[in-house]
Amino acid sequence: AMNADFNRMTGQDPTRAQFAAYSENVTGAAATSTIEQFRATEGVDVVIGSVEAYASKPGVYAEDDIPPTTSLTIGTCETLRELARIGACEDGDTFVAHPENDKD
Repeated sequence: AMNADFNRMTGQDPTRAQFAAYSENVTGAAATSTIEQFRATEGVDVVIGSVEAYASKPGVYAEDDIPPTTSLTIGTCETLRELARIGACEDGDTFVAHPENDKD
């Protein structure tokens, strides 16, 4: 019965991913170490590891205003190809990707 408290259907393809882990407030070195440890785990075939961050437009805003904010996903070219439709990729490249049905 308790198992049901920790399992939930996500609608994702279980042949592509069977486990997801998230951490907050970690350094780049800690994220890299965690990704490498998952890759070294016996029985693990593929690890897609990335770091997400948010950037807000600088400026002075009213107390109840929310500054314009965007998300950034940092990863290897291999990881970014799993997450977005990108073409050629080399270390240091940047991309702008929008959801498939996003018209903005």
